[in-house]
Amino acid sequence: MYKIFLSYPTGADQDGEITEFRKKLENQLRMKTGDRELAIFQDQEAIALGQSWQARLERELDKVPFLMPIVQPLFFTSHWCVQELTDFHARMGGEDQRILPIYWVQSNELENPTSDAGRILKELQYFDWRPVRAEPWGNAVKRRQLNVLSDEIANIIGQASATASPTPRTNPPSTLSSTDPPPKANVRRLVDLLVSCFSASELRRFIQWLPDASRIVNRLPEGGSLFGLAADSVDLLVREGMLDDAFWRALLEERPRRHGDIAPVAALWGVIL
Repeated sequence: MYKIFLSYPTGADQDGEITEFRKKLENQLRMKTGDRELAIFQDQEAIALGQSWQARLERELDKVPFLMPIVQPLFFTSHWCVQELTDFHARMGGEDQRILPIYWVQSNELENPTSDAGRILKELQYFDWRPVRAEPWGNAVKRRQLNVLSDEIANIIGQASATASPTPRTNPPSTLSSTDPPPKANVRRLVDLLVSCFSASELRRFIQWLPDASRIVNRLPEGGSLFGLAADSVDLLVREGMLDDAFWRALLEERPRRHGDIAPVAALWGVIL
């Protein structure tokens, strides 16, 4: 079953590096999710001779929960790449659908966007593959980067699967006491929400602006991935009892257009927005 749609411009895989990247990432994700059928859709291998490639691309793009743009200058001059990105972005309906950009080659349009596609990608947390792209696959740093990337995507896939499961009506959310450990599912939902709302720098800035932020801001990790920062932030907020009404109001004020995503997660923590 295709989980991820790989979007890249024609001619960008002449050396086979994107295909090799896809194969290795696919194997890592199968191992880490336990899903033997998990597959990444790549047009050159998935479209059979004689098939209508445009119809097949559109059909697969409609079905997959994750779009993975391979970001490079040619991406922004490709009609089909831009259309895939903007169409997918327009129909994203919640935390179970994500755009997972891989920064492949330095691109001015990503750094200083002038198009809708550039602005969409600029707002998203991307995985920077540029430092290791030209290295051989035997390079230890490149293998570690693949491991980090597959860890993050496996976590996102797991969280998306959890949020897609219906919540039993017989188990309404209740307010947790300060001594009760929060359910792991609630923690995962909040971490995933923060990852979808912020870049790493934006999340750090948001935490710094919270009431009583001085209690935790110096304990946040330096560097690392967005997912790691979000997980550590939630852990600190839970320990300090800061996931109160003020936190959720501040989050909604910072991201007012995300009310439909924020309110259900806030309700899990006993806060009605």
